[in-house]
Amino acid sequence: MNLRRRTLAGEVGTDQGATLLWLALADRAGLLGLGDGGYRPARRFDDWRADEACARWVVLAEAWQRLGQQRTDPVPPPLPPDTLRRGDTGLREGIIAVLTELPEGSAVVGDLAAVLAWRLPSADTSPARVAAVLAETELLGLTAGAALSALGRGVVAGHAEQAARAVFPTAASTVALQADLTAVAGGPVSCAPQSVPRSTSAVSRGTSAESYEPPASSRPRSYSCSAASRGRGGW
Repeated sequence: MNLRRRTLAGEVGTDQGATLLWLALADRAGLLGLGDGGYRPARRFDDWRADEACARWVVLAEAWQRLGQQRTDPVPPPLPPDTLRRGDTGLREGIIAVLTELPEGSAVVGDLAAVLAWRLPSADTSPARVAAVLAETELLGLTAGAALSALGRGVVAGHAEQAARAVFPTAASTVALQADLTAVAGGPVSCAPQSVPRSTSAVSRGTSAESYEPPASSRPRSYSCSAASRGRGGW
């Protein structure tokens, strides 16, 4: 499994720590399964992938809050239960609690590990562990520069979806076709099949534009969302 994780980290262009976090989140969100000797998308994955970016992020943020908690899966999960250390559950909650007490946009000044050691005497609050959990919050967008972000405050307030909708751009419903038929979208392209443009698009030719209607036979019936369409590290 470790070799597969290293290979996966290289393919997605991130380090092994971040890759392990994404795997753990996908596992906790019910998006990850095992098959043919390796990881595979679970049945829920296709619906999740076709959803809006803000909705996908909410699923991952909620999964992060459940990391390390006792689980009652009817079948063994694809990742070991201690993948990201069960003891970090209270540490995650503790870090968010400390950041919530600060004025909006303010970061911790001083030794956060010492504050957490006093509040959570039974937890591993070593600087290395605190830094590791803070790295998780940065990757998820819950914090920015060790300060609670708008997304993080939305999660704390129980309004994760509203906060995400205010941050993530909506999926583009139309594209503009250039002279070479390159499609340009004014935002992220939805993975949902129904979002594929069916109407006339504008083809730019210098300072003018003319209509272009693709023949019915050339219009795709579905849209396969790839890393190129949403960017590396997209939700």
